[in-house]
Amino acid sequence: MNGYNSVLIYIAKPIYALSKLSIGSLDLLFDSKLSK
Repeated sequence: MNGYNSVLIYIAKPIYALSKLSIGSLDLLFDSKLSK
């Protein structure tokens, strides 16, 4: 069970990082549209 958990974390971490990056870029897009 512990091995399965570590694999899950190994897969989830890059996905979480990518989602944070995409959310950050969305915030930047909204900020640039609001400032115009």
